[in-house]
Amino acid sequence: MLYKKMLIFALLILLVAGTGCQQSHYTEKISNKIADKNKPQRIISLNISSDEILLDLVDSERIIALSNNSEDEQISSVVAKAKAVKTKLSLRTNIEKIYALRPDLVFVPEAGPPEIAKSLSELGIKVHIVKSASNIYDIESKIKDIAMAVGETEKGQKLIAEMENNLMKVTAKTQNVIHKKTVIAFTYGGAYGVKDGLFDNICNYAGVINGASKVGLKKGEKLSKENIIEINPDIFLLPTWSHTPNNDAQVLKQEILHDSAYSKLKAIENNSIYFMPDKYRSCSSQYIAMGVYEMTQIAYPDLFTD
Repeated sequence: MLYKKMLIFALLILLVAGTGCQQSHYTEKISNKIADKNKPQRIISLNISSDEILLDLVDSERIIALSNNSEDEQISSVVAKAKAVKTKLSLRTNIEKIYALRPDLVFVPEAGPPEIAKSLSELGIKVHIVKSASNIYDIESKIKDIAMAVGETEKGQKLIAEMENNLMKVTAKTQNVIHKKTVIAFTYGGAYGVKDGLFDNICNYAGVINGASKVGLKKGEKLSKENIIEINPDIFLLPTWSHTPNNDAQVLKQEILHDSAYSKLKAIENNSIYFMPDKYRSCSSQYIAMGVYEMTQIAYPDLFTD
C-alpha cells in the first residue's frame, strides 16, 4: 500500500514538472512573438546602401518599399532580392505618398534633401538617417546602426563578420604580391580617389596602390592630367554607370585611348583599361567585399587560376 502511494506521488511530481516545462516553452514562444511585434514591420528605405543592408537583415515581408536604385543592376547587388518588395520610391517621391504607405520606420540618406526627414518627422513617422560612409569602418558602423534600428543586432554582427571574413579571403591571396600595381579610377568628371576613402580602402584590401592617394588628393577634387602622367599607372579603371544618359563609358574609353598625353603611360601601352561595375567600386554596404574581389581579379588575374 505504501509502495503504491509513493508511486502515485512520484507520477504526480513528473506530471507537474512536465506541465511546467510545456508552459515555460509556450510562454517563451509568446514572448518571442511579442518581441517581434515590437520591431518595425513596415520599413521603407530610400537609399541603395540601406536597401542592400536591410535585405540581408530582415524578411522582405517587413519592408514595404525600397529605393528605385535597388532594381538597377549597374549599382545594386540585391536586384533579385529586391523583386520581393513591390513598391519602389525615389528621393523625389511625394511625402504624402510615403505617408499613405503607413510606414513605422523610414531610412533616409544623410546626403539626401533634408526636408524629407523633417517632413516625415513632423507627420509623426520615425526616421533613421543613414550616414554616408567614407571608409569600411563607417560601413560597419552603418550596419550596426541599421541593425539596431530594426531590432536585429545579432544579425547585424553576423553580417559584419561575414563581410570581414570575405575581405580576409581576398587579402590572403595578395599577401605575397611583391610588385603592387597602381590604379587610377575615372568618373565621367575625371579621376578620383582620396586617401583613406572607400575606393582607397578597396585598393588597400586588394593589394593595389590607389594612384590618387600618392598626390594627396582631397575630397571633391579630381586629378589633373599632369598628376596622372606623373603617377604613370598600370591600370585605368572606368565607370559602368551614370546619373544621366548623356554619358557613355565606351566614349570615355576612346577619349582616354586617343589622348596623346597618355600615349606613353603603362596602362595605355599594355592596354590595361578595365570597366569595374559601379555597384562594387562605389559600394557602401557589406557588398564592398565584392568590390575588393573584383579589383583583385582585374589587377592579379593569375591569382584566380585555381
